[in-house]
Amino acid sequence: MSYRISLLTLILTGLLSVASQAGIVLSPPVQEIDIHRGRASTFTYSASNNGDETETVQFKIMNMDITVDGRPYATDTTYDRGCADWITIEPAEVVLEPLKSTTITGTIDVPRDAEGSYYAMLIVSVNQEEIKMDEGGAGFVVQNQVGVVLMATTKTARSQAILYPDTLMIYPDGEQAERTQNVFGTGASWEIVLPIRNEGNAHTKAKGDLSLWSSAGVRLETVPLVSGQGYILPGRTRNFRAKGSGSLTNGYYVMSFNLRTDEGRTI
Repeated sequence: MSYRISLLTLILTGLLSVASQAGIVLSPPVQEIDIHRGRASTFTYSASNNGDETETVQFKIMNMDITVDGRPYATDTTYDRGCADWITIEPAEVVLEPLKSTTITGTIDVPRDAEGSYYAMLIVSVNQEEIKMDEGGAGFVVQNQVGVVLMATTKTARSQAILYPDTLMIYPDGEQAERTQNVFGTGASWEIVLPIRNEGNAHTKAKGDLSLWSSAGVRLETVPLVSGQGYILPGRTRNFRAKGSGSLTNGYYVMSFNLRTDEGRTI
């Protein structure tokens, strides 16, 4: 797909750590499983205490959502692709000695009408500490938490990602972006941001490249078009980025991109 754009003055707009401060590590950070409608499936995670103190560790499942830049976060909101209500975890709490590990087993009970992909996060909480503010007992609780991602997909003919590109944006890149509203003729490199929306019911992974051409048809540069691990969740938009290395003068340019999914589809 190609964009033809006149580039003059631009207006600037303002995975996952798995180790807590207490030394508790969950793995794998991202787990993808196949599920079947109307049936139960199981999955496991490993929790290790890499610290030097014994820790009381609590586990819980929450729904997951994701930002346009690919940062997953736990939420109680009703994202229609959350599956926390389908899942039970055993054990819910363990005491982990230094350099010891344990296995957490989850069971997901899939509804008969499930279709596509669903998401949750396993959250581990450690080091709960109550801090008193005054002698009357007022205070607050401090707790370290860390989460890992579960992605569950029903493998049916109707489970698919349907991707659409949104409006392409271009920005100055790096320190130069803080000092100018025009990326062209300044010596600044450039960055393309291409939002991709998934209108399907299943996630996919994608990556590709973007080429910049002059108005005379000369290819100036081809750069990777990526976004972290490349996951695009259903009903969500993911920003893919491409960074150029050279500055551009005022003028007309053509940008073409090629984005490929893990299933072999291109847009």
